[in-house]
Amino acid sequence: MKSSVDFETYRDRIEPIFLKTREGGVRCYDCHSVMATRLRLEPLSPESSSWTPEQSRLNFKIVSDLITPGNPMKSRLLLHPLSPQEGGDPTHTGGKFWKSKGDPEWRMLADWVRAASQMATTESLTPRRFGVDFNYYKTAVEPLFLKERPGHARCYGCHVLAGRSFHLEPLSAGTMNWTDEQSRRNFQSALQQIIPGDPTSSRLLMHPLATRSRRRSVPFRRKAVWHRKTIPIGSQSPNGCAAMVLPAPAASAKDVTRILCHQ
Repeated sequence: MKSSVDFETYRDRIEPIFLKTREGGVRCYDCHSVMATRLRLEPLSPESSSWTPEQSRLNFKIVSDLITPGNPMKSRLLLHPLSPQEGGDPTHTGGKFWKSKGDPEWRMLADWVRAASQMATTESLTPRRFGVDFNYYKTAVEPLFLKERPGHARCYGCHVLAGRSFHLEPLSAGTMNWTDEQSRRNFQSALQQIIPGDPTSSRLLMHPLATRSRRRSVPFRRKAVWHRKTIPIGSQSPNGCAAMVLPAPAASAKDVTRILCHQ
C-alpha cells in the first residue's frame, strides 16, 4: 500500500507556512532554498511571491518524504521546529518557532498528516523511501574523498577543516584510512548532503559537478571534479555517489546513467 497525502491541501494551507516571516525577519524559505538540507525548497522566480504549480509539486515530493502519514509525532517536518519539551528534535538551526503542539500551524500540519490515507494509487506524488547503505558508502563512496586528482587537492584536504557543511574526520597520524567509527561519523555528515532517491538534488553530487551538467548553478570554490554524469561507477565517479543515493536495483552504471540523465 502506498501512503498518500493531499496535494491540494498542501498547496493551499501547508506550503504558505514556508514563506511566513518569523521572529527576526527570516522565513523557512530563506534557508531551505539555498542550504543542503533534507527540506530543499524550489527557488522562487524573480519578483514572485509564490511558487508555480510545477514548483509546488517538486516541493511536495520533498515534504512528503519528511512525514509519516497518519503519525505527526514520527514526522520530521513537524518535529524539527517543535520545542523539545513538547517532543520535538533537540535542535533546529532555524529556531524552535512552535512552542507547543497547540500552536495553530502545528495543529494544521498534524491534521494534514493524520488525514493521510493508506491507498494504492498511481497518482500519489509521495516518493519511495530509500535506505542509504553504510557498507556501500564505506567501500565505494568514502574512498572518493581520499582520491588524488590531477590539478586538484583531495576532497579530504579541504573538508577536514572546521566550518565545512560537509566535514570529514581527521585521519590518525600514519594512517591512510578512517576507522569504522570515523567512517560512521563521515557517513552521517554525507547523509546531510543528499536527498535519497534524487541525485540531481543532492549537494554531495552536484557541488563538484561541472556547471554545464548541473540542473542549477551551485558555486564551487575549486575546479569541477566531475565533468559529466555518465562515467562508469568503477572509475570512482559521481555515479558511485549516485548509487548510494539511488535504490539498490539502480546500482549498475547503465541504470544510474539512465536515471541521472532522465532517459
